[in-house]
Amino acid sequence: MSYEQVKASYDRCYKSGDFFGTFYDSFLAKSPEVAAKFANTDFKKQKPLIKASVNMMIRLGTGDIKAREAIEKVGTTHSKPQLNIEPKLYDLWFESLCETAAKHDSEWNEELESMWKERMQEGVKIITERY
Repeated sequence: MSYEQVKASYDRCYKSGDFFGTFYDSFLAKSPEVAAKFANTDFKKQKPLIKASVNMMIRLGTGDIKAREAIEKVGTTHSKPQLNIEPKLYDLWFESLCETAAKHDSEWNEELESMWKERMQEGVKIITERY
């Protein structure tokens, strides 16, 4: 059940306008380390990538093979030998994602936040295991 509710929440967030602009403002402000990782990022290219990645993380728990493959690829590119995104940064990532969703989803509540966390856990685990 949580898939449909999180997907609907994500759709509301995205349709509300510049969800990922708000997200990156929040995420970059969380830590100088995060800001440094994105110092040379072209956000025009980055926003569609994170949009797809979050969508894949939401779909992951449904048994979607393509979603799993996509998240495994993210894990590889974010690993120590490539982008070197340390696992500890994913707590800040998720915190920023929830703060942003709370601002952009008029139906946001604690139960929905809990569902988001449940949906994101498997994806974060896959990504951080590849570090």
